[in-house]
Amino acid sequence: MAAHPAYRFPAFGIVSFDDYLHLLAFHHLQGEKISTPTGSKCKRCPFRDDREGTGIVHSLKSGFHECWHEQNGIKPNAFGHQLILDLWNYRKIDEAIPQNKYFLFDLAHDPEWSSPVIPSALGLTPDQRQRLQIQKEASGDSTPFIFIEGLAKEMTTWHFPHHFIDFETSVPALPFTRGHSPYETVAFQFSMHNVYQDGSIRHAAQFLDATTGEHPNYKFLEHLRACLEWNDGTIFRYAAHENTVLANIRKSLLEDPDPPKERNYLIAFIESLICYEDGNGKRITGSRCMSDMFDLVKRYFYHPMMKGSNSIKQVLPAIIASSRFLREKYSQPIYGTEKIPSLNIKNHIWIDERMDPYKTLPPFFADLDPEELSQLSPSLEGFDEIHEGGAAMIAYCKLQFSEIPEVQREVLINGLLRYCELDIMAMVMIYEYWQEAVGQSLDHT
Repeated sequence: MAAHPAYRFPAFGIVSFDDYLHLLAFHHLQGEKISTPTGSKCKRCPFRDDREGTGIVHSLKSGFHECWHEQNGIKPNAFGHQLILDLWNYRKIDEAIPQNKYFLFDLAHDPEWSSPVIPSALGLTPDQRQRLQIQKEASGDSTPFIFIEGLAKEMTTWHFPHHFIDFETSVPALPFTRGHSPYETVAFQFSMHNVYQDGSIRHAAQFLDATTGEHPNYKFLEHLRACLEWNDGTIFRYAAHENTVLANIRKSLLEDPDPPKERNYLIAFIESLICYEDGNGKRITGSRCMSDMFDLVKRYFYHPMMKGSNSIKQVLPAIIASSRFLREKYSQPIYGTEKIPSLNIKNHIWIDERMDPYKTLPPFFADLDPEELSQLSPSLEGFDEIHEGGAAMIAYCKLQFSEIPEVQREVLINGLLRYCELDIMAMVMIYEYWQEAVGQSLDHT
């Protein structure tokens, strides 16, 4: 009989998987903690609550902070400072921790981190961004950094109307429709806001196909083309997702044995919007390639509130904290009115005392009466909000697989529409803040 393969596990060394399970069970039954060295793996710890050490009253324990206190001797009141784990894109965490460098201020006096940050014409380099984060933390500087000159130059290349877009997709292991592959991209939703030269904003278009048993990609693409082909305005996305989705649909069109009649037009449309590789591996940039706000954030903007994250959900609260203009504008119920028309929302206040627009959307089932709530599908119990793309994907899967009454399907669909719309408004708010900052700088020159 073959021996069981052995693996290296933290705290136990090299043991078989069966022995590892027995060791875990033994320690659990004895009520004993299993101590493991801290390191870069702690970045992914799901038990971290950063309210620890800030003085904010909360009821949850932070296993992360408890572990770091026991392993490294860090006192609870020290956790208000940024840890070395929070340094953006830092690859030497496992070298720094054994040297007792736990916080960003522990790096501040090293020569590689203490030199001045002077951006080039293209903005911050990765190491300059890291230095900026360390230096602001070490000096207690809580003000934002905006590279006005670079951002202003970038803005001169943009054309009105500006289109801000967001896609929601699924990559199911089990395809929803016959003839498709496991983990194939399903593009089921997009939303778009336009910003015009006079400064006006409009939620201009959206698409959502939740029809059971239909593959929506080509319909999605046709609707997107109809929304964008009438002008040459700059198109904005946040991160690589939209580029990747369109590249995958292009590949499907090229390989489809029974393509739509407009295949060539659709491929040409995609190729105008994305960066992709041709058949020879040559990198091609489309004539109207989408502008990536994630890349713009990395090169031109940093706020200490963001710590080591450039996620839009971290950037937006930092932007709001920095802009009185945004706080005053969106603390009024002007969204979903004639001033800022919306396809889904009426008289909405995006910014309240919580300072986080993602917390202002109502729960899915807020409008259902008690009788309707009592008939809620079991597959929807505990699922009453979407705050990130993973939840949107789950909502779409429920619409495909679950037996859900029509009223509850509509609730899910409306929730998906509102969430996708909010992601776009986050991009628009960031854009407005940058416009404000650049405009104020030009006024003072």
